[in-house]
Amino acid sequence: MHYKDFLTIIACGMILVGCAATRTNEMTVMSFNVRHCAGSDMKLDVPRVAAAIASVRPRFAALQELDVRAKRSDRIDEPAELARLTGMKATFGKTIDFQGGAYGVMLLSKEEPISVTKVPLPGKEPRLLLLAEFDDCVVGSTHLSVANEKERMDSVGLIRDAVAKFSKPVFVCGDWNARPDSPVLKELGKFLAVLSPTDQNTFHGTAPKLLTDPKICIDYIAVDKAHAESFRVLEGAVVPDTVSSDHKPIFVRLKK
Repeated sequence: MHYKDFLTIIACGMILVGCAATRTNEMTVMSFNVRHCAGSDMKLDVPRVAAAIASVRPRFAALQELDVRAKRSDRIDEPAELARLTGMKATFGKTIDFQGGAYGVMLLSKEEPISVTKVPLPGKEPRLLLLAEFDDCVVGSTHLSVANEKERMDSVGLIRDAVAKFSKPVFVCGDWNARPDSPVLKELGKFLAVLSPTDQNTFHGTAPKLLTDPKICIDYIAVDKAHAESFRVLEGAVVPDTVSSDHKPIFVRLKK
């Protein structure tokens, strides 16, 4: 072997080690209610949503309101298509049968999960906490009931019990349909530490007047309190994307 070739191999090895260290020590977690990839302009556009996700470069992206081969979404398997377009792995959790297909929540991840747990949550429309386990953490995606406070509150104990079963850090992300000063957030705050911004608007619907109302924060990224001190938030943001969905994407960049 020539000395030059040897140096090349060493350099490549150092790059790979550096990448592994970066993934281990820093990671980005994202949450986004994508409204079946129909934007605030009412256009169905899966590539647009994929581009919004890819722009954040997350290790994990918890997504809500996904269609799988539903009529309104042109029979597209949205989880599979988002995985293809982002180069990530898709884990889908069905909440209901819908228009000849399915509807639910999902997680995009850089790695295949070790295990997947699906925890049914109460609601007139069935809800779900989807938990995917990885080597160093567990990541959950959920969409709590929009109907009433009781259904959301009834979900809290089930989420707490599901989180408690893991010894690894557990991230719970999603559209909780509850504002920062709500009783639901107070109860969830007993065992979860919210990492994402809570003083910015995350939901704007289709009404322009809602765009700048900071009170309408209903999307969150949190970690179990037992591991909260293990992570430092390097950056937390609400992405100013008001077109891809009726919610804005949120993310946190963490260092362990």
